[in-house]
Amino acid sequence: MPHGIAIYLGLGTSAADNQQLLQDAADNGIKRVFTSLHIPETDTAVLTDQLQALLALCRTHQLELIADISPASLELTGLSACDAAELQRLGLGRLRLDYGYSIEEIVQLSHTISIQFNASTLNVAYLNKLLSAGLNLANTEAMFNYYPRPHTGMSYSDVYWQNQLLQQYGIKTAAFISCEHGRREPLCAGLPTIEAQRNMPVAQAAQQLLALGIDSIFIADCQPSNEELHALATATLPTPLVLRIQATSITPDIAQLLNHTFTCRSDDSVELIRTNESRGLCKNISIAPSNTAAPALGDVLIDNDGYGRYQGELQIAKVELQADKRTNIIGKIIAEDRYLIPCLVPGSKFRLVAE
Repeated sequence: MPHGIAIYLGLGTSAADNQQLLQDAADNGIKRVFTSLHIPETDTAVLTDQLQALLALCRTHQLELIADISPASLELTGLSACDAAELQRLGLGRLRLDYGYSIEEIVQLSHTISIQFNASTLNVAYLNKLLSAGLNLANTEAMFNYYPRPHTGMSYSDVYWQNQLLQQYGIKTAAFISCEHGRREPLCAGLPTIEAQRNMPVAQAAQQLLALGIDSIFIADCQPSNEELHALATATLPTPLVLRIQATSITPDIAQLLNHTFTCRSDDSVELIRTNESRGLCKNISIAPSNTAAPALGDVLIDNDGYGRYQGELQIAKVELQADKRTNIIGKIIAEDRYLIPCLVPGSKFRLVAE
């Protein structure tokens, strides 16, 4: 799915800056624009004055405009909350429905215009009610929240498991990342979905979200640089993921093991990334204890023959651990690749390449 940017009317950014951002985004191949019509700090007079121009510019650049709305916010702009035909005519390509809509209104809208739910809060019980009432899933997506206040964003695991739930229903998802330039007022502290990405470069944050299964990524801040737009537009996820390691204790048998592609186990561990294949690959070799110091984040481990039937299990440490004479440290993921560790979710495939 195409990625996107965000435009906020009535929050201090000039019409000329917004126009330039739309042009730069289109030039970089970005296809979607998010806006919100009910931010508390918004100057509603400016928003109403500039909305028609934003709609026209999106039509000119063939950008899909996604508006975060509620019935009350639409009334402020003179639009009808449930007149889907009029909203489409104006160029609102998709509505992200906030509070204030009944199940019946949501179902009705889903049959006439593309809609988005709040992916951060959507649950099975509510989804099933909507489906029972006739929700048109073909017109339905879900978009996670962004979090302006530091320390309030979501975790990697929460986004991953919520995304898994939604995609079981065939619902594609979108999420937000911050950028370094042009952070949005009034807090100017970034607008990420995931708290750990608040100050992460665009390219790394986008790659992480792709690895977590997110379909469409938006820079939520209001004035990203052209370099950041390009980084978003060209973000890709290599399969399998490749993580470079500094080798510390690699025997010929271990070197041969590292030639394989590994799969993260489906039963996710809190402290370790565990692999499906490694024990089977090591069943005919003996691994002697070596370098059994206390592991740190990003250390690559293998259980030695002291662990009995666990011998040969390859792991990556997610946290600092106590030393265990039954587990060898064979290397460390280099600092530049350590941001990929949270992307190693159940079912992910990865390779380790010794530097």
